[in-house]
This record gives sequence, C-alpha cells and structure tokens, in this order.
Amino acid sequence: MQQVDNVGMRYLIYILTLLPLHGFTQDLYVKNTSLNITNGVTMNVQKSIINKGQISNDGLLAIQGNWVNTGTYNDQTGQIHFNGKDLQYINHGSLPLGTVFFQNGRKHISENFHVEGKMILDQTKVFVPAGSGLYVGEGAKLEYQPDDRIIGALYMTGNDITFPIGTPEKNLPVRLVLPEDQVMQIGVVAKPGPLSASKENTISSVAEFYWELMTPENYQGAEVTLNFQDARFLQSIEYARIGEAESFNSVIKDAGCIMFSGSPDFGMVTSERVRGPYLTVARKYIKGEKAPINVLNLISPNNDGYNDFLLIENIEAYPDNTVSIFDRWGVKLYEVNAYDNDQVKFEGVGNEKLRSNLAQGSYYYMVSVGKETLASGFFELVR
Repeated sequence: MQQVDNVGMRYLIYILTLLPLHGFTQDLYVKNTSLNITNGVTMNVQKSIINKGQISNDGLLAIQGNWVNTGTYNDQTGQIHFNGKDLQYINHGSLPLGTVFFQNGRKHISENFHVEGKMILDQTKVFVPAGSGLYVGEGAKLEYQPDDRIIGALYMTGNDITFPIGTPEKNLPVRLVLPEDQVMQIGVVAKPGPLSASKENTISSVAEFYWELMTPENYQGAEVTLNFQDARFLQSIEYARIGEAESFNSVIKDAGCIMFSGSPDFGMVTSERVRGPYLTVARKYIKGEKAPINVLNLISPNNDGYNDFLLIENIEAYPDNTVSIFDRWGVKLYEVNAYDNDQVKFEGVGNEKLRSNLAQGSYYYMVSVGKETLASGFFELVR
C-alpha cells in the first residue's frame, strides 16, 4: 500500500498539478493530510483508496479497486469514476457526491449513498444493502444503458421519474408520473419472489417478482409503468395488469391497465392512480377460464353485517353448483343448488334433517358441480 503523509504530499500535489495523467499501481492511503486533484488532471488508481484525510477533486479520480472514505472528500467540479472490472466495494460515508460514474462489473455500496449532481451507469450493476438507499437528489441527472440497474432501494425526487432498478437476474425499471405540480421523493426497490397468495377474484396469477414503493405520507397515487421480463405466465401481453397490495401478505388487488406493449418476455404495463406500496405484474382471468372457489371459514349469523352467511368467493362462475353442509358425524344438514351469496346462501339454518338454527361448532362443507368437487373443508359457526 502506498501511504501519503505530510512530507510526500507536497511532491504528489506538484505532480498532479503539472501532469494531465497520473497512475498508481498500488493501494493509495491518504492519512492526516490533503490531496488536491486540479482541473484537467486525471488520477488513475488501479487498486484501492483509503481516505482518512482530505481529498479535493476538481479533476477526475478513477478507481479500479475499493473506495473507503472516512475522511473528507470535496468534488464541486470534479468527477469520481468507479471503473474496475472486478467487484468493487464502495464505502463513501454520508457526504454527498457531485458527479459519479459506475462502469464495468458489479459495485457494492456499504451504506446510504448520495449523489447531487450526476450519476452515470455503464455496463454495471450497483448493489445497495437492505436498510440503505442510493439517493439521487432533486435536479440531478441520471444516465444509464438498457441493462444497467440498481439492485436495492433507489430514491429519486421529481414529478416524472424513471427508476433503473431490478433484481440480480432481471431488469425491472419503473416509471412514476405524479399528478401535475406534485414533486416528492420516492424510493423503489425490486425484489425476487411472489407477493401474497391471496388475490382478488379478477386476478388469475402474479409474477415471481415484485416492487415496493417508499412514499411520503402525502402520496396519493401515481401513474405507474412496470417494465418486466420473463413473465411467460401472462401467455399474452394483453392479459397484463398491475396488481397492488397494502402489505406483503395482504390481498393483491387489480389496479387495472390503461396501456401495455411488448411481449411476456420483454414488456410493460401502465395503470393510473396506483398507490401500492407493493406492486406486481398480474394476469387477469380471460374468457373460458374460471376463478378458483374460496370459502371463508367463519360464519356468525347475528345480523351485524359481518360474516352473517357463508361467503363462497367466485361461486358466481359456477351457476350449476351444489353446496352441501354436514356435521362432524357426516350427517347432511343443508344442501342447495345454485348458491350465489345473495338469494341463495347459508345463514346458519339447516334445510335437511334439522330445519332450525344449527348449534355453534365446526361443520364440513362441500362445493361441487356434478361429480366434480370444487372445494371442501371445515368452517366455524359462532353464535
């Protein structure tokens, strides 16, 4: 490691001032002193820099190794390039950067990272750890290539914002357009894996990836465009919707679709007034498909408007249904055809052997069409 102390620094500054290009083939350790890179000078460090002193950069500082900054770094007019082809670890601290260039390979940021001027991505993936964020300030410029992405939470400020984010395997950019005259800071992160298995009855299936929005309290929704790849479960791009949920495990609701393009392999879907904060690509049920039966396993028939009857979700898709209810010994207590949750529904009263209010307890249900059983299981009757 090449260490720069007070004595050697005067000579180093003299070199950097006179020569337009200077290279270091060893690690550079700046401690208890100042390093000035003047305008027009490029300092290329082929290995790592550890800064425990003060660096003023009005030129270009290019680093191919790791960057550890626990001192002071000023770059009012300068640029810092992280251009190593191998994995680079970047620990900059809380001080904001003016212009930063991420190029080649993978970059790992160790904590919150702030850019106020310009950030450029070129053939790279920037990893942000969980619990931290990469913050691009209001008015800062962001340039990137189609496959470049931030893997982790990216925060940006504006009215019409595109987030170049994704997972390690997939490029999943998001665009948010806020209502006119609204400007706010919003964070977005893309994650692998599906959201909750519970879906609104218009949704057939969802993607094996999702997004999470981090929004201020006054966020009231935005026009959202989700870009995706490898979503072959859609079968056709015209079946794409945006699904949204209030929490990771809550019901995924259909946020609709006002525009789509591309294909299930590489496509996009847009919806308006999306709130989230959890978003995914969803596939709607199409003609010829039927939503699965879902029986809510609690009934409390006391006319309070909650669980007063046995709710069977999506039963309307099966008009030729038969619903049967048995006690724990297998005795049939209730059976009807064409159950519809409206005119024909179970409200705790038997219509077979016992034609009166059934006692509190557990009962077995079976929903069938002809000889096919669509759903069966137990529910609890509470009085």
